[in-house]
Amino acid sequence: MELKDILTLLVAAYAALLSTYVAVVQRQDKAPRVKVRTSYGFLTAGPQISDTHILMEAANIGEKPVTLSSVGLLLPDGSQFINSSNNSTHRLPCELTHGKNLTMWFDVKPLAVQLKQRGYSSVIKLSGRFSD
Repeated sequence: MELKDILTLLVAAYAALLSTYVAVVQRQDKAPRVKVRTSYGFLTAGPQISDTHILMEAANIGEKPVTLSSVGLLLPDGSQFINSSNNSTHRLPCELTHGKNLTMWFDVKPLAVQLKQRGYSSVIKLSGRFSD
């Protein structure tokens, strides 16, 4: 194999890898992408601070609009605790366009009571879940 054949092969391989990378990135940009963040926090109303809440934020980080219809907490056994109250910055269903977000909150005390009724009596891991 001559040097020009090797260089041609290397350039062709580089072009194939680059075009594959660009195709993957473009496909990700067109797919719906929502980032969910769960944290503890407090609600404020003037100088008043609420009891502890679990705060869940869904942010649309993709280019395509996403409509969220429900929110819940995933329990360790795979079941889901659905928030039936409307404790959020927007009413569900809610369309999130690129860069928009929605925050939902659960009051910790009633949640702890309901989890205890379901048989959870120690520290457990909860994950936030939004669905469309």
